[in-house]
Amino acid sequence: MSNISSQFSQLSTNNTDDDIYYEPPAKLKKNENVCGTMLASALDRCGISDRQAALILNAASVDRGAQDASTTKIRSCLRRKRKRVRDEIKTNVEDLSFDPVTVHWDGKTLKRSRDNCKVEILPVVVSSGSDEQLLSCPFLAHGTGEEIGTAVQQSLDLWKIKNIKSMCYDTTSTNTGIHSGACKILEEKLETQLLNASCRHHVAELVLGVAFEHYFPSISKSPDITFLKNFRETWTDIDKEKFHTVSSIRIKSLKVIITQKKDDISQEINRLLSLGKQMRSDYDELLQLASTFLGTKSPKQFKMPGGNHRARWMSKAIYTLKMCLFRKQLSLTDEQQANLQKMSVFIVFLYIPYWYNTRLPCEAATSDLKLLKNLEDYKKVDFTLSTKVIDKFSNHLWYLSKELVCISLFSDKVDNSEKKKMIKNLKKRDDSERELKAKININNIKKIGLADFFTEKSMHFFTITGITPSFLNENPERWAQNTDFINGKNFCLKLQVVNDAAERAVALGTRFFDKLTQDKKQWQKMLLNVFKDLKSHKLN
Repeated sequence: MSNISSQFSQLSTNNTDDDIYYEPPAKLKKNENVCGTMLASALDRCGISDRQAALILNAASVDRGAQDASTTKIRSCLRRKRKRVRDEIKTNVEDLSFDPVTVHWDGKTLKRSRDNCKVEILPVVVSSGSDEQLLSCPFLAHGTGEEIGTAVQQSLDLWKIKNIKSMCYDTTSTNTGIHSGACKILEEKLETQLLNASCRHHVAELVLGVAFEHYFPSISKSPDITFLKNFRETWTDIDKEKFHTVSSIRIKSLKVIITQKKDDISQEINRLLSLGKQMRSDYDELLQLASTFLGTKSPKQFKMPGGNHRARWMSKAIYTLKMCLFRKQLSLTDEQQANLQKMSVFIVFLYIPYWYNTRLPCEAATSDLKLLKNLEDYKKVDFTLSTKVIDKFSNHLWYLSKELVCISLFSDKVDNSEKKKMIKNLKKRDDSERELKAKININNIKKIGLADFFTEKSMHFFTITGITPSFLNENPERWAQNTDFINGKNFCLKLQVVNDAAERAVALGTRFFDKLTQDKKQWQKMLLNVFKDLKSHKLN
């Protein structure tokens, strides 16, 4: 017995403080909060399921010295916490940090994995300048104008938004139909008229699409165009140091416009490049390629060609310029080489100056009229192409309508003499019905100015927007000091005339479609939670 006591006494004297105060691994308490608000939002944003998150959190706890816990209990705690965080998302206009001006929407048909059933999602977004907020992403049964208009109205009602002045959308017949289009339905349900600010990017893509189909008709009926796919597959075999700029073009009709316009276009491209990074990397790449094509700047390196789906018209422009630069290293017919050169000149000399101004609301009418006049001049280069593009573009002159043309009153690029003519024409009698798109006689396009689109019906713009038109009684030279003019200009600068906000929301809805939850209400809240987290915590 004494030996045992002696051994125990000896053992006790050898213990350190760490031994005396040693605590066993912590056990997970029943009500322990295993997930905070930020973590719950991050899990949603990263698309991590409750089961996956439970495994990750348990492994992290064990690595920190805790006991291996029941992932079932952790999973239950996570599910409750994530649901609580989603339920706390505010859906009221009073909780927005800005006053919404424009409502956007765009749809996409997706296939549900569990039953292969096709479902259309319709993200609805409101914006004011660079601020935007996803309202909801309802599911549609048929995607009709009636259904879309109703869904947008219900989304606005959900957030109690009453002061929307404009709507931005893609120019499909489902949206623009004069009797049952979504725009018409929405105005009827809101019992007010809105500015019809159709997406200018969408219209510009139609222009590029006509040109591409003209020069490369029926290359492939598959979405992944074979002509461009072959170029991508041979990219590694191309010597990137051997490219040919616009100076190598020998087609007579092209050489005329190159000689006349090259310096002006080069200056415009350099101006756009000096503005810094564009919103998307492919916008930057197109400018860099245009500068290389003009011979004003050599690239540090050429990017490998990316996706070329038929719907991605920006990629078509990028592919065309790259193929034109390296055309002499490719296995192409003489006709294909000629068409690549023609298409490249069209892109750089007409399309790019138009595309990179599409986001500017106050310059919209000026840009559209200028493009029409440039296309008329381009008939000397390619009559058939110009005629086709004019025919298409003439059906989309939304920003030259009697209402939207008034935005040009706030443009710094419209001279005061033209603005005086605009004011005068605001008194021109007009008994016609409301027209959402301008109609023009292309044969007289050279003689037409912005003022010619103004009539007394244009005053309806001020009724819709609530802008006080008192400045119209003053000389345009003094408008900059007029409070009503300043307020009106600030309003117009907040208008979104491209539907990028809705397209980003579509990408978000597509990414999370059929994931994390089968509960439709929880899916909606989860999407709002992810949108909020993306705004609050941007990745560098």
